Amino acid sequence: MYLGKWRNPVRLTRATYGSWANARHRCHNPKNVRFPEYGGRGITMCDRWREDYDAFYEDMGPRPVGKTLDRIDNTKGYYPENCRWATPAEQQRNTRRNIGIVLKDFAAQKEINYSTIMHRKRVGNQLDAPVREYKKDSGHGTISRYIRQKCRCDVCRKSYSEYQKARRS
Repeated sequence: MYLGKWRNPVRLTRATYGSWANARHRCHNPKNVRFPEYGGRGITMCDRWREDYDAFYEDMGPRPVGKTLDRIDNTKGYYPENCRWATPAEQQRNTRRNIGIVLKDFAAQKEINYSTIMHRKRVGNQLDAPVREYKKDSGHGTISRYIRQKCRCDVCRKSYSEYQKARRS
């Protein structure tokens, strides 16, 4: 195997080689710590890539800064049609245990706060129920103005103290 690209001082080329070597070892070396999650599950690297780093480099190109090797379909192995260079965020969305990431995407799509979605999931409510709307600029003398907008004018303070008295009785 030609290791000229590995010996090249260019950082990106070494990073590409490292991605290839690590993937190869995870899939085909039983002594690798991650082997049960990859090779043990039947994830393999195509023969063309397994035998020749240059073939991998030819298909994938140099590893972009901030990205790592990712399999598009995690049930399949490392081969040209199933691999890409992905950011950590893209990789987190592409895992077997990505329910939190999926819910974050769902929350963003529905324009609902993620914590609201998680609370609804915990208590068993419908996840995409409409969110209660609050008036952003409610007038003076409302509880919302005192609590949320922290208005401390006399009118808002009086309204809040009356609210507290009513709650206590």
